[in-house]
Amino acid sequence: MLTIRNNLLAPMISHFRKRYAGIEISPTAVKLAQIEKAKDGWRLLHFKRVALPEATLQASFRAQNILDEPKLAEALHEALAGLDGRPSRVGLSIPNENVKLSIQKFDALPGSRPETEKMIVWWAEKTFRFAPDSAQISFQPLGPAAGGSQRLLVSIGNREVIREYERVFKLAKLDPEVIRPTRINQFNFYRSLLPDTGTIAYLGLFENFFCLFVFEDSRLTFYHGVKRGFSNLHFFQDVDMTMQHYLGLNPDGEIEKLFVGSQVGFHRELEEVFKNLSDMKVEILNEDSLISIQPGPAIEADSRAVAGAYAAAIGAAQTLSLIGG
Repeated sequence: MLTIRNNLLAPMISHFRKRYAGIEISPTAVKLAQIEKAKDGWRLLHFKRVALPEATLQASFRAQNILDEPKLAEALHEALAGLDGRPSRVGLSIPNENVKLSIQKFDALPGSRPETEKMIVWWAEKTFRFAPDSAQISFQPLGPAAGGSQRLLVSIGNREVIREYERVFKLAKLDPEVIRPTRINQFNFYRSLLPDTGTIAYLGLFENFFCLFVFEDSRLTFYHGVKRGFSNLHFFQDVDMTMQHYLGLNPDGEIEKLFVGSQVGFHRELEEVFKNLSDMKVEILNEDSLISIQPGPAIEADSRAVAGAYAAAIGAAQTLSLIGG
């Protein structure tokens, strides 16, 4: 499931229990993170990346994603090898391309959440030409907009695509208890570093994708995702165009500071380039303040690079601490 029992943008984590495992799946690799909550904060106990052979997985909203289920199941088994105890339930980050995320306005909402979900399903089927019962929906109320309409953060996935992942995890004897797009789990990992006041933006950066969230006093007012990332030659131009798109919609909503969560590293280089693009304040978020890494032979890079690369897997694991069981 995408997120039936929890908000997409999770509240700050306040309840913890034992150890948690999160997995991020992309067309190129499976990443695993095992974490626990210690007295001094989160601790990364184990992390592993397993490369996927070509033609194992393609990221798509509608088309078949998993082209070779046995190879993906084998990669999951390899990623889990070496864990201190095999988890039966995990949080899962699926490719950003699998889920459409947007802020939608509706003149009015029904009185109950089930009726609101039915309304959104009807809207999604009409907008994206889904067959009946093939859209997987999750939503989070964002409050009223100017003029009295109601705003929702809506995620839409293809039910058959989601079932592909669930089927392979079943082969690996794992329960993906919460499934979310990678950009949401990455954001939830970093969100405690964002201020509660002011107009601020969060840029989530991936190899082949980036997304921009804008908040006014903690209230989400803008979201936009682009299927081009740091590997694209026009990346910084695309980011600037996205900023201009926001300003075009919100001429009085000047962004006071840009916060960047990067899965690709290059923290100093990113900060220098963004500062040269505009006069806006820029901060590349520091993962070391969010999680410590247990010393051991698994550490092959500096801690910031590791935590940033595994942020979506860590965020997926943290999600499990918010639900019962």
